Amino acid sequence: MPIIEEWALKLTCFRGEKMNLKTCCLFTAFLLSLESQAQFLKLDELGHGGIGCTQAGPAQAPKVVAKLNTLPSEEAGTQAFGLEVQFPTFGLISHDTKRAACAVAIPFELESGKKLILKKLTIFGGLDLPAESVLKTSAIATLTGVEQNSKLLQALEEFSGPLAMNYFATSDGNSDVLVESGCGVSGNLRINGSLFLKTSEESMADLGFLQLGLKIVDC
Repeated sequence: MPIIEEWALKLTCFRGEKMNLKTCCLFTAFLLSLESQAQFLKLDELGHGGIGCTQAGPAQAPKVVAKLNTLPSEEAGTQAFGLEVQFPTFGLISHDTKRAACAVAIPFELESGKKLILKKLTIFGGLDLPAESVLKTSAIATLTGVEQNSKLLQALEEFSGPLAMNYFATSDGNSDVLVESGCGVSGNLRINGSLFLKTSEESMADLGFLQLGLKIVDC
């Protein structure tokens, strides 16, 4: 099916406007297949740990929020997804050297004949550094469990003050690294983020969220 305005077509189908029953049935099956494929990642079983995940924030504020979106793919036998992981409380404000980290694990379960591939990893955050202050920010993404390789994607960057800005860093430099699962396996998608702040004056840095590309392909 070509790239379409999903919700507009869905409404048209339900209203019975200029669309025959066969097209409606095919479109409904298409949506259900996307929903089924998206269930390979068990977001409701997400686990996390580390001071970057658990430091104090507003009462009842979520520490880590993950969202998975289905993306269009032009490759036969491939489904593409975008995972966004948000860190509402992952930051540092300090007059001296400090570090913080957050580790996230999300279980996955693949259908027989399918494998999972990790694509581009990008981290986003903000900083406010006085002179002679340094921030090192990074994240890695890898797969653990049965029959996965030990490779990982890494996004990292270093900044020196004086500097105040929003930043991003990507794993583009590691584009030749292929992080993939075995065929039809279960395991965990692991993501580790870290901040290292070296300063002698009040400085601020955070890691707000990251984005990770995923693909489900035929083995």
